[in-house]
Parts: sequence; C-alpha cells; structure tokens
Amino acid sequence: MIYDKDTLYEINIYCLRNIAKQVGIPAPTTLTKKELIDELLKRQTGQPPLLHNGETTEEVLDKATIERNAKQQFIKQILSEIEKQLNSLL
Repeated sequence: MIYDKDTLYEINIYCLRNIAKQVGIPAPTTLTKKELIDELLKRQTGQPPLLHNGETTEEVLDKATIERNAKQQFIKQILSEIEKQLNSLL
C-alpha cells in the first residue's frame, strides 16, 4: 500500500511499527514516529533505507571496506617487519 505523509502522521506509532516490520525496516521500535515515517516514505520512493545508527547500507559497507583495507595494510607492515627481523638473524 502507498501512504502519503499526512496519512502516516494520522497512524499511531504502534501501527507504524507494524508496517515498518512488514516492509523490512530494521529495529522499528527504536525509531521515533518521525523517523518511522521518513523511512517508510523513503522505501516508497526507492531511496536507500537508514540503518538503526542513521547510516545507509552503502555508508556502512564503505566504512567496512575502508576498515578492512586499513587492517590488511597494518598486517602487511607487521609481516614485513617480522621478515626484516628474521633476515637480520640469519
């Protein structure tokens, strides 16, 4: 069902939470009525939904990729240092 903003504001928060659950909005009980309405409207327009921390899925994935790359670089540096230490012992 398609809802407009005014109609959503007329619906009580408990019903909004049920609607949010049905459309797959994560943790709807942690969102305010305004946040629920914003998320429902975004879902209807095809915009990426926000996660419970206020970020989009793409933002979270970007951060995870950056973090993973930083960890990989750190491990490479440590391995390089270990290799140097071992070479100096031989």
